[in-house]
Amino acid sequence: GSKLFIFLNDESMAKVHTVVNTTKFNEQIALNFGAKMDNVAGKNIITIIAWDPNMKKDTVILETIVDIGKPTLQINDLPKFTNEQQLNVSGFAEPGSTVDIEVNNQSKAHLTVGINGTFDTMVSLANSNQTIAIFATDKAGNVDTFIHEISVDKIAPKTKAIATTDNIS
Repeated sequence: GSKLFIFLNDESMAKVHTVVNTTKFNEQIALNFGAKMDNVAGKNIITIIAWDPNMKKDTVILETIVDIGKPTLQINDLPKFTNEQQLNVSGFAEPGSTVDIEVNNQSKAHLTVGINGTFDTMVSLANSNQTIAIFATDKAGNVDTFIHEISVDKIAPKTKAIATTDNIS
């Protein structure tokens, strides 16, 4: 069989040292989320070296990034009070992430953030106090959350004028 070695980053000891007798193999190694290869946080370099029984060598290098950080999520100003039925929710999130917007735990929008990182949508509001929750989820599944309370009052106040004619000369 072929001898197989799997190295992680700059480590001199192989994470895997085994003999395989087929053209396919399945091995697992733990990646280093604290690695910083090529000045990229979370970047891991996996080197796979195989020697066949005739001592012919082949090397494959794979690169991956372990992302454990929350995605960027910035929300443009939202009012604390409104009399509008629709609210514009906009902001900036990590490009390629998804943004989910809930009002009182009900889904109102699901957006994929474009390459420029901006998002913009309108959500419907009921006539009451509302809790708006905005979730940004990156491709690695990391989530950042923004919560905002807003009072919605679409009913105009009722006024009553009282006129008296007392003491008019």
